[in-house]
Amino acid sequence: DIVLCTGDISNGDCIEEDIQQLITEVNPVKFYFVLGNHDYWNSGFLEIKQQMNSCFSDSWLTSAGCVKLTEEVCLVGEDGWYDGQLGKPFGSGIQMNDWFKIKDFNQCLEFGEVNKTKILDFIKIQAEQSALKLKSKIEFGIAAGFKTFVVATHMPPFADNALDYPYGKKKPTTKPEKSSVYSLPWYTNKTMGDTLTNLAELYPDKMFNVFCGHAHADCTVKHKDNLICSTAYSVYGKPEKSIKVIELA
Repeated sequence: DIVLCTGDISNGDCIEEDIQQLITEVNPVKFYFVLGNHDYWNSGFLEIKQQMNSCFSDSWLTSAGCVKLTEEVCLVGEDGWYDGQLGKPFGSGIQMNDWFKIKDFNQCLEFGEVNKTKILDFIKIQAEQSALKLKSKIEFGIAAGFKTFVVATHMPPFADNALDYPYGKKKPTTKPEKSSVYSLPWYTNKTMGDTLTNLAELYPDKMFNVFCGHAHADCTVKHKDNLICSTAYSVYGKPEKSIKVIELA
């Protein structure tokens, strides 16, 4: 058994303490995680990544590599990032808090105003780098003989997994809605989705079970016979609402 968290654990200024608390609470069960966009708030990419590598290199999947769960099943993961490739990034006033709370985005601000062209250029690099790293890990696992891959990432790799609830109605009993064309650029990582789809097509005898976060609605979508992606329901400040028990054969 393992505990797997797909990000948005805390904020950057207290992420180390909060992850350590989670590891302690679930011990002796192994805790693995990727980071979400919130986990970098009040800090920066380099600082948080150095902190994770120093303190949690075996648990942070972006650093851990290919983790053997059984003789046939391995666990891989990358934080990932939304890439602006789906939907319409221009034409709305939507702004992500990330652009003001993560210092790396300062380069994309001009006199305090967002330059979305610079945002798109910057996040494209983040998404491409994470997708390439994930591809390398999976190919290593295939060469090692694994047949099933449990994949963790934060941003939904597919639009169908980026559902959310109507504003003010974030309840399990409320029917979730598809993200609008103006939300999709910041809710999805198409680069990661394309990478996973290509791998599933290239290796039809391998199974890819993908788990993500970021969007808040519970959904599981079968994208190919050997590629399934799940997003868990979540509520800010209530992690117990996001727990799902999953059994993999």
